[in-house]
Amino acid sequence: MATLISHVDFNMTANSQRITLHIDPELLIVMFRFVGSFEAVFGDIDWEMTRDIINSDSLEHYIHPNGTFIEPCVDDESNNWGNRGSLLSTYRDLKHRMTAIEPIIHAICKQRNAHNKTQAQVTEAKDVCKVESDERGDL
Repeated sequence: MATLISHVDFNMTANSQRITLHIDPELLIVMFRFVGSFEAVFGDIDWEMTRDIINSDSLEHYIHPNGTFIEPCVDDESNNWGNRGSLLSTYRDLKHRMTAIEPIIHAICKQRNAHNKTQAQVTEAKDVCKVESDERGDL
């Protein structure tokens, strides 16, 4: 598998946060396919069928009693519900790729949280200075 995110630039200033990710186009393609499959199952294309299957007495043909929608534990995940099989396949592909970049996402979150904490401290200090100034009657 190619490197999904090859470089991350952090540019955090007092008034803005900018994080630039250099993302492998394959990751974008997988994301696009997943969204398309999701919309096919839960949107206009298959929604009536999805709703009917979920509400039917034959749900166990599509999802084993010990399974879930994501892991249905059946031999044929597309069994007369082709878009569902595609959705599950693209979901697993995306999930696998996201697991590979999870450390980078955590680093981004940590950096953003540190920036936000610093910004909150600056705002708090300004508020304290304003209160002290108001109490002294400064203009």
